[in-house]
Amino acid sequence: MKLFKRIAAAFLAVVAAAGLAFVSGCGEGRSTLLRGASEITALTSGEAESAEFASVTGSAEAFAAKFAEAVYTECDDGKNIALSPVSVYAALALASECAAGETRGQVLSALGTTYDTLSEGFGYLYRSLVREFDTGKVAFGNSVWVDEAAVMNDDCLDALAQKYFCDSYSADFVNDNKNANKAVRHFIKESTNGLIDTDPELPAETYFALLNVLYLKDQWTITDDLEFTDEEMTFTSSGGEERRERFLRALYEQGRAYETETYTTFYSETHAGYKLSFILPNGGYTAREVFTAENIAEVTALSDYSAFDKETETAYYTRCIFPAFEASYDGEIADVLESAFGISYLFDEHKCDITRA
Repeated sequence: MKLFKRIAAAFLAVVAAAGLAFVSGCGEGRSTLLRGASEITALTSGEAESAEFASVTGSAEAFAAKFAEAVYTECDDGKNIALSPVSVYAALALASECAAGETRGQVLSALGTTYDTLSEGFGYLYRSLVREFDTGKVAFGNSVWVDEAAVMNDDCLDALAQKYFCDSYSADFVNDNKNANKAVRHFIKESTNGLIDTDPELPAETYFALLNVLYLKDQWTITDDLEFTDEEMTFTSSGGEERRERFLRALYEQGRAYETETYTTFYSETHAGYKLSFILPNGGYTAREVFTAENIAEVTALSDYSAFDKETETAYYTRCIFPAFEASYDGEIADVLESAFGISYLFDEHKCDITRA
């Protein structure tokens, strides 16, 4: 295979289950499952404490912090952004398995890891993310889509399925682009319980596409949603505009707000324990100045919020109050990866080397 035309990463999506090769048709579009992802098992305590898991998790967290800053820097329209860095990390992990030469080198350099570390540890990361609970679930998956004319390497298909829990599909993007895109659309729609139902618009020139899908659903509490404040408060946007509105009141969490010279941070936790961390610029600083990879990494690593003062025997509780918001992202991930991470060969049809696929 010589051409790579598009890499795709979707936020709020979920993986399909493994199975035997099949052809989907009619309203579902048309595609063939070349290889189904291996069966997922729960991550053991020993695996969670392994050096392999620690290495790939550290790589993913460092990439996520840098990628978040890069995307925020690229966006200057004032809109709220929702994008999953771990989805992009996973898609690039698939690319590293299929690529060779400088193409693979650029990808691994961007991920801050080696091929051996990634291939040995990614499965642990994947399995650590997949979870179901009373109030929702987290599902995470990978898929590769190739044109029907492409001949895939069996060793690569096996590695993708076994090490990366990846489903591999073929579809006729060149001669039946409409039904090929319908198949991809149906895959995403089914995987997200209908949450995402849009045309991926993969072009007829598509020979190879990577699609990572991540789905997260949870509630703030077991029964109720968050309440609004009784009165309106002033919210100042990153552009300096002020508006009055009622804020959402999160639940109290153990700890005190963590303060630095430039920003203050605290978090709100969902019922299943997922944290939404807030980074608030201190007076004299802007959101763009404090939303940096270094600060994001620092907030991500925080575990001690000084919840208890031994000297005074005082326990502290804090809660976040924030405006309701919606967020999305429709930018070009490839542009960010090239400008901020130096990945250029992967998106160049003349230089991209995915001969291992």
